[in-house]
Amino acid sequence: MSVSSSESTQFRSGGTAQYTLRVVNNGPGDAPGVSVSVDMPPTFHYKETDSISSQGGSGTVQTQSLEARVGSNTPQWGYWDLGAPDPSSQQALSEVDITFTVQMLAVPNPYTLAPTAEGDNTGGTVQGKPVLVTIVPAASLIMSAHVTPTMAKSGDTVTYALNVSNTGTGEASGVSLLITLPPVVSYVSTTMPFGGNASQNNTILPNVGGVEVFYSGFTLPASSSAGLGYLQVTFTAKVNQDPVGGSYPLTAQVTDATGDIAYLGPTASLSISGALFTPSPTLTPGPT
Repeated sequence: MSVSSSESTQFRSGGTAQYTLRVVNNGPGDAPGVSVSVDMPPTFHYKETDSISSQGGSGTVQTQSLEARVGSNTPQWGYWDLGAPDPSSQQALSEVDITFTVQMLAVPNPYTLAPTAEGDNTGGTVQGKPVLVTIVPAASLIMSAHVTPTMAKSGDTVTYALNVSNTGTGEASGVSLLITLPPVVSYVSTTMPFGGNASQNNTILPNVGGVEVFYSGFTLPASSSAGLGYLQVTFTAKVNQDPVGGSYPLTAQVTDATGDIAYLGPTASLSISGALFTPSPTLTPGPT
């Protein structure tokens, strides 16, 4: 009996991994009432069962359905009658394969997942071959945004502030930030220097007059006892001439060099006082 991973044995904290638990009856007789489980670290949580299949031997029957409990760190499945080995079969041994997904919220360290099984004829718990899993440092980015003032009119200047924080265990390098402004304002300038403890390398700044505000070239330190790694970007934008009145939020996304991405919005709504949009009247043809 063993647990194996179809992926790498190294994973990022907060991520998920898929494992296959394989249970085989080596004989010589039937193995009735078999249940199986996996002992995992407390910060590993069972998420879902992806598939269960059986094959070989003189037959395998699930006699009672026992489903693993979502969130458990000791998921258990049952119960099977694994038939005796069948030398005449190409697949001589009875086998059950359970593929399942686990979410790992652990801090960077090596960990072990250990399978166990027991049945009516096992005389106790049978220990299987464990699998070693290593959690590696990883960044985790979140964002927030606000605008001041929150109400404006044609020709006014407003200030947007976006905060990007790294709550993860590893630094976030190659961080880029894309803000999509509402169509009633245009980017003017960035307040320098940037806030926070992020470092910069070949920083790219936005183009004046656009609604797509793009920054890149930042590295945010990992979260530590000293606090979070964070970046504060503040810039001004000007309200366009004769805007249509209404409430206008922005959206944003942040990415890093590993391909992680976080989204924000719609948020930081700006209320514009202006002419309200009035749909054109629809003309109805008269009788001919």
